[in-house]
Amino acid sequence: ISSGALYGYLMSSLVTLFPLYLKREINVPEAGMAAIITAVIIGTIISQVPIGHAADRLGKRKTLLTCTVLLGGVFAFMSFHSDWRLFLMTGVLAGALAGSLYPIGLALIGQNVRKERLGAATSTFSLAFGIGSLVGPSVSGLAMTHFDNPKLLLYIPSFLSGAFAVTIIALYKKTVPRT
Repeated sequence: ISSGALYGYLMSSLVTLFPLYLKREINVPEAGMAAIITAVIIGTIISQVPIGHAADRLGKRKTLLTCTVLLGGVFAFMSFHSDWRLFLMTGVLAGALAGSLYPIGLALIGQNVRKERLGAATSTFSLAFGIGSLVGPSVSGLAMTHFDNPKLLLYIPSFLSGAFAVTIIALYKKTVPRT
């Protein structure tokens, strides 16, 4: 469920606030902003099948954990540079890794939830995505404004990815997959 909320938070914040960050803080031209947002979306699209195969082969939890940790690292890296061309490359990677949260999270629900509870579980997952999508831009925008630090747009996802990774590890130890 958390992966749906994090995915909603990240994607809505990236699509709504990231262009403003790029324009105000890095002075990226409009064509560059469009290219970076497109790169994020392309990363999300092209990664679905390869990451899905990796999840099937290596395990869904391990793949989700790996993608989450790498995603936090990508956002941390993004906060340290200001060359908009680097954002093109890291944008593809951020999109690919963030894009893995939704399908792998949903696959974990299918793997671990009893058949008769699957409808409620997937509905809750979709609800979490919606809440994350709604909350993401508001929380990021308020934090950036209140603390007068635009880099919070990148720090918050890095922190949330780390917190989610800890949650995955903690739940992994408590949950036994359905047989």
